[in-house]
Amino acid sequence: MGSTKTYTDAAGRSQEGLELGEYLKRKLALEGLSIAELAEKISVHPQTIYNVTAGKRSISSNLALKLSQQFIEKAEFWLRDYVPVEDLERAGMRPSGDADILRARAEEASARRSMGGAVSGILVDRDIRAAVESAAELAVKPYDASKVQGASMDLSIGLVITKGFDRLSRSEWMSVLALKYDPGALDKPERARITAKLKQLESDVVFERSLELGPGQSCVIMSREHVTFGGRFLADVGPTAENSLGGLVMGYGRQVDPGYSGHLFSRAVNLSDDPFELIAQDSFLTLVIHRLAAAPERLYQQSFEARTEAFQKRLYTAIEALFTFSDRTEEGGEGDEAWKISWIDSSNDFTFFSKTKPEAFSAGLEWLSRQLRQMIEGGSHNPEIKRAVETILDSIVLSSGELAAVGGLLGLDDEALDAARKVYTETGSKQTLFDNLRRLGRNLLADTLRLIESIH
Repeated sequence: MGSTKTYTDAAGRSQEGLELGEYLKRKLALEGLSIAELAEKISVHPQTIYNVTAGKRSISSNLALKLSQQFIEKAEFWLRDYVPVEDLERAGMRPSGDADILRARAEEASARRSMGGAVSGILVDRDIRAAVESAAELAVKPYDASKVQGASMDLSIGLVITKGFDRLSRSEWMSVLALKYDPGALDKPERARITAKLKQLESDVVFERSLELGPGQSCVIMSREHVTFGGRFLADVGPTAENSLGGLVMGYGRQVDPGYSGHLFSRAVNLSDDPFELIAQDSFLTLVIHRLAAAPERLYQQSFEARTEAFQKRLYTAIEALFTFSDRTEEGGEGDEAWKISWIDSSNDFTFFSKTKPEAFSAGLEWLSRQLRQMIEGGSHNPEIKRAVETILDSIVLSSGELAAVGGLLGLDDEALDAARKVYTETGSKQTLFDNLRRLGRNLLADTLRLIESIH
């Protein structure tokens, strides 16, 4: 294997690095792949790969894209002429030449591939850093490189919940976490909604970023990090050694499954005789991350509750767009007249004043519900409301997996759901809520009213 050379970078500075063809040759050795195997995987002629590794041709943008889909490096990486020394070290390569290590890794990779045709095993520190930094199949946000250990990665404390964990859903706790750490990450409607809900619950929900947990006391700890695992990754979950030795016992799921996306929650009990300090952003769980030989046929599925809530949020946003809101505090409005809500179509006269935007929107939902009931029960005709209903339903695109959530809200039977799923199977694409309900011969006005009642 060749060693590094001196080259001049884009800024005119002298750098030590490896020619890209030589890097690809080492990469193949590390992954236990032959030129022919790589060529077959990315659908190119073996001679093309050979010419690159031999330094006889550069990498085209099309080939760079294909390499980025096979390896963790992005397409832009493969369009360079040289790979700097620091990138070699991040990839586990030694700048001075490492034929012995490459040979050992190639043998190890070949053994692993015999289990399923692809490199698998526990990720070590450089693998974790590379996978997370590429964010192709493994994402951790926010990412702190200091949390990466030799063959694991720690997660840090985000929230310590001592009361009312079950009063909010997982996604609502995500909004609470953002409210505590990064309020700007929430859009205004969600920020207003979760603030209003916390105010409504008041003392029924108690949480802190940091907390002194007394002897015998318990809490739920929510990770600061949001993790996303692609189809070929899973993680074993365990407590940090320091917390275990200190008497903090953790209850958690055994592993993070392929396809999971979200924060991690753990029940903690202090079994020591002394108070235990739970400090924001200190480590509390550790993940041993595995790369699988192949992605499983069945990935992690969101719970029915989570899918229902996600749909209701989209419904909330779609209906909210049919109203106009005015913050009148800048114009001197206060008290019961701080916010003004109006129907977006002037032909239907609706205006309401309230203290907060959520209260204003609640009044808007009540008004829209009355209009729909009058049309359903009294047979009245309001073309603008009818068009609004179609706009709401047509703006929400559903995947096949979300059908059950909608079906639960509308009381659809298994036969109707199976008929709707069949269309997804035949077309291979997503469908709007309007398409699904119309195809099933549903009463659009009645279904819309029922959906509004589910969020009001």
